[in-house]
Amino acid sequence: MALKAQKELELVLRLLQRKGLHAVDRQSWPPPLPDVGATLSDGRRIAFEVTEVHADEHLFGGGKGCLRAREVRQALQGEDVDISVPNAPIAAIKYRIQAKCVKRYTAKPGYELSLLLAANIPQFGGVAATTLFPAFIQEAALTAATHDLLESSAFERVYLHLIQPGVLYEWSKQEAWVEMAKTTDEAARPPFWAEPLLGGVCWQGSAS
Repeated sequence: MALKAQKELELVLRLLQRKGLHAVDRQSWPPPLPDVGATLSDGRRIAFEVTEVHADEHLFGGGKGCLRAREVRQALQGEDVDISVPNAPIAAIKYRIQAKCVKRYTAKPGYELSLLLAANIPQFGGVAATTLFPAFIQEAALTAATHDLLESSAFERVYLHLIQPGVLYEWSKQEAWVEMAKTTDEAARPPFWAEPLLGGVCWQGSAS
């Protein structure tokens, strides 16, 4: 299985764990289908289009932005990553949503089409680049910036998952953006420096 597909499957798994849900089946789907199809233990079936939010991509007209390239380069060279991250997360989120809303997705029959926006991802060469600060994400502002876009899209639900520190926002066609309360298990999660990297490798950095 390609690395991209493995990553998408794991990002969906972490979202479901954050919501306290269990998938009895997760499959990577080829284009033009959404990225991942999941069947939950309660019988629900969800088709996920999965994407990462990069903190600076809205400043450069697309791609992964400059932060990601710099962070990967420093990580490969064994340098300490010292990167200043923009503090305008709603602009970055809106840009990523716009990029997904212009595409056409058709889920398999019986699946609810959802969009997963992943950020603050514990991954080699991508932790800083995908960092969005929760303090700068207000639900009302996020709704004002993206609701009309999403309401006219094919997505029934949208999830913004800030994996570190486990913050989750959810949107649906019936409701505005709302921050979801943490489950008991989520509240007991390890500190961010002990968060497993994608692929199951533990983060080796220090807390300082």
